Amino acid sequence: MSERNVLKVLSYFVLILMLVSSLFQLYLTDQTRKQQQSVLAMQSLLDLSDEFSANLGSVQQEFRSYAINPRPDVLNSLSKFQSVVNRVLKEKLALSVQYPEFKNHITKINRIFEAENKAINAYVNIHPTKMVAEESLKAVGQNERAMGMLWTELFEYRKLLKDRVRSVNDNISSISEKSFKGSVISLLLLFGVILIFGYRYIRAKKRYKAAASDLVLSNHEMLMRSLLE
Repeated sequence: MSERNVLKVLSYFVLILMLVSSLFQLYLTDQTRKQQQSVLAMQSLLDLSDEFSANLGSVQQEFRSYAINPRPDVLNSLSKFQSVVNRVLKEKLALSVQYPEFKNHITKINRIFEAENKAINAYVNIHPTKMVAEESLKAVGQNERAMGMLWTELFEYRKLLKDRVRSVNDNISSISEKSFKGSVISLLLLFGVILIFGYRYIRAKKRYKAAASDLVLSNHEMLMRSLLE
C-alpha cells in the first residue's frame, strides 16, 4: 500500500475516532444533566423536610401547651402549623413520585401524621375550652409516642435522602472526570487530523511542483529538439 493510501486510511480512522469521542461526550453531557436534575429534586425534598421538621416540632409543642392551658390563641397557632405540615407532606409526595424508595417513607410518615392529626383534632373538639388533667396527660403521652415514631421515620428518611444525594454527587464527579478525559482525547485527535491533512497537503503541493517542473523540462527538451532538427 502506497504512502498516500496509508495516510488516507489513517485520516479516515482518526475522523471516525473523533466522531465516536464526540458522541460519547454528548452522552456524558446528557447523563450529567439528568444527574443534576435529580440532585435538584432531592435537594427540594431536603428543603421540604427541614420545613416539615420545624413545623412538626411546633405542632407537638403547641398541642402540649394547649393540653395544659387551652387558650384560643394557642389553638389558632396549632391549627396553622397543622395546615403547613399537611401542605408540605402533599408537596413531598408529589415530588417523590419518581423515587419509590423515598415515596414509601413519605407515605408512611404521612399515614402516621394523619392518624395523629385526627387524634389531636378529636381531643380539641371534645375539650374545646378545658381538658380534665388526667385526660390531658393521657393525650400528651399518646401524642409523644406517636410523634416519636414519626421523628424516627423522618430521621431514617433524611439519612436515606442525604446518602442518595451524596451518591449522585459522586456520580457527577465521576462523569465530569470522564468528560474531561474525553475532551483531552478529542483535542489530541483533532490535532492528529490537522497534522495528517497538513502533511497530505504539503506532499500534494510538492508533487504538483515536481510535475510542473517536469512539464517545463519536457517542453524545453521538445523546443531544443525542434531547433536542432
